Amino acid sequence: MTGCEALLKGFDAFGLTLHRVTKDDLADICKWRNDPRVRRFMNDRREVNEKVLQLWLNRSEEDGKSLSYVCSRNGKPFGYEEIKDINTTSGTAECGTFFDPAQINSGLALNVFLCREMVLRDLKVSTTLARVRKENRNSLSLQHMLGGEITYEDAQFVIFTICKPGRLAGLKKFAFALGFEEEFDREFSKWQ
Repeated sequence: MTGCEALLKGFDAFGLTLHRVTKDDLADICKWRNDPRVRRFMNDRREVNEKVLQLWLNRSEEDGKSLSYVCSRNGKPFGYEEIKDINTTSGTAECGTFFDPAQINSGLALNVFLCREMVLRDLKVSTTLARVRKENRNSLSLQHMLGGEITYEDAQFVIFTICKPGRLAGLKKFAFALGFEEEFDREFSKWQ
């Protein structure tokens, strides 16, 4: 996948650092994902162990259409992001994020989404999809703030399509609220 490896090496923006998932991250990711406060919002709600998680990561990386990384603040990992089904021809991908449960309401999600936009920019992905469980009110609200439009809905899930203009408008508000207006303008002035 062009650009991904180089982008994440030394990535430091919007108060966070990002790095590709390594074997050393698996215990934290499993702990976060298996916590009932997180797992209840997952597509697959089964508990996973490190071996299963490694198999999932290996499978998604083998297809060359996925990127998984860990988000850290001040050297402490707190979040996991996966961008999958990346199609650089159509400029589309599906994104998913979860956090250490202790950080769920910390406001760091805004920083994560600002960083994710830099990754999407470098992947040339302008349209994202988000699959959200209906009971996940925080994520439903966030998708709307990012300009998401509901493109599918069933008894359990809502699927949003989020196009770049709506995402950037919402992210700009987040950046200004967090004091990152100059960094936002510098990073995204040509991604409009």
